[in-house]
Amino acid sequence: MITAEGLNQIATNFKSLVKEVLLNGTIGVEDFVLEEVTGQVYTLEFDVPNGVTNLARLEILDVDNQVIASNDLFLSIDQDARFKYILKFTSGR
Repeated sequence: MITAEGLNQIATNFKSLVKEVLLNGTIGVEDFVLEEVTGQVYTLEFDVPNGVTNLARLEILDVDNQVIASNDLFLSIDQDARFKYILKFTSGR
């Protein structure tokens, strides 16, 4: 079993890899409102760019533009929006 400290190190390492969020496969976001690790939880907040009316896919890219995490979404946006992405690292049992 991975200890809480080990999970924190994994979350911290993941944070160090993140360069950009790619929305719907085409819209890049590199300015984050918040990016932090608390315990074994990685949290990323960013403002959705103007003109984006829906989110169908969110991808987290590293410095080599490789996808290191992705999620399919079904989110309609009709006003200014801030998105919060939370990734919790856990030990399998």
